[in-house]
Amino acid sequence: RMPASLLAAATMAGRAKKKLKILPTESLPNYDQVWPKPYLPPTGVELGQEVARDLSSKAELAFVKATLAAPTKEEADKIRQEWMENRMSQIGAPTVLPPRPQDAIHLPGSELAGFMPRRGDFDVEWENDAEIALADMEFTRSDTPQDKQLKLQVLEIYCQKLDEREKRKEFILSRHLYDYRKYVQDEQKLPVDERDLVHRMRLFERFHTPEEHKQFISDILKAKRLRKEIAKLQMYRRIGIRSLAEAEKYELDKNRRQFHKIAQMHREAEAKSKTGHVAGSTAGVGV
Repeated sequence: RMPASLLAAATMAGRAKKKLKILPTESLPNYDQVWPKPYLPPTGVELGQEVARDLSSKAELAFVKATLAAPTKEEADKIRQEWMENRMSQIGAPTVLPPRPQDAIHLPGSELAGFMPRRGDFDVEWENDAEIALADMEFTRSDTPQDKQLKLQVLEIYCQKLDEREKRKEFILSRHLYDYRKYVQDEQKLPVDERDLVHRMRLFERFHTPEEHKQFISDILKAKRLRKEIAKLQMYRRIGIRSLAEAEKYELDKNRRQFHKIAQMHREAEAKSKTGHVAGSTAGVGV
């Protein structure tokens, strides 16, 4: 973070404003030769003729109208596929093919607060207040070399924050971390101890590519399951089991005993609740 003294000094230096005189752009020498009115790009385009930008805008509007008129999502998907195969390579094709509003709510990350799936952007960025240090800062002719150096340091710190912000955003988008429901569903399939291990290994994800981290987690879980299996086999040996058939029989008997124990506990709980209800009814009649 920026030191408080550096931020305060930069803010005070930026507020030292100088009165400037407004100069119309048209009054600059040879302005009409550089930027004639109306401006036409040097490609032989005539005034009133539509260019690629206008055609792209109209094509995008036509696509939106066509998909909105589709009665079902399947029909809208067919229209999108037809445009992608036949029209996106033509001159004046739309730059994007936006989804229908009723389909946007089903995009991954649409239920995540602060994330805009159609833009792939976040409402609140990392270091969201980084621009405050530059809000009132400006370079003036009266700046001393020390003032200029200080302001350049502030700009350098701000650029570092922008780089880190873009790096973190790219990390989230490239790994689809905004689709948290998929991650929750995948983690619910794991036992509690393996789920806790996966959470602790997230620290190393920033050093891996998505494929490397997936393989890393797979190897870690494989090693953990092997250790659990070895511990189970050692437990079998301690209690006198010497074959896999005996181990299977032991597990079946263990599960059967556990099942009967739980059933007995339920029966005792129901009997206690019935006894308490009858006692309460008898006390009420005696009163």
